[in-house]
Amino acid sequence: MLRLDLAREPRLLEIETNTRQRLGEAQRMQWLGEVAGLQESLRHIADKKQRADQSVSPKTRWPTVRPAVP
Repeated sequence: MLRLDLAREPRLLEIETNTRQRLGEAQRMQWLGEVAGLQESLRHIADKKQRADQSVSPKTRWPTVRPAVP
């Protein structure tokens, strides 16, 4: 199993933020296939963050990313 390089954490957070923004647009436009794909991507991102949390000390945590609300 590959491990997440913690130096890449900011990039993963950037990807998560972007995915949430794209999900909001897809929901507004009712692009149901795109919504399903983006929701799956967010599940994989959450899984990767959880695995990374398990491999670091409890003091190091991921910041909470909130979706942008227009």
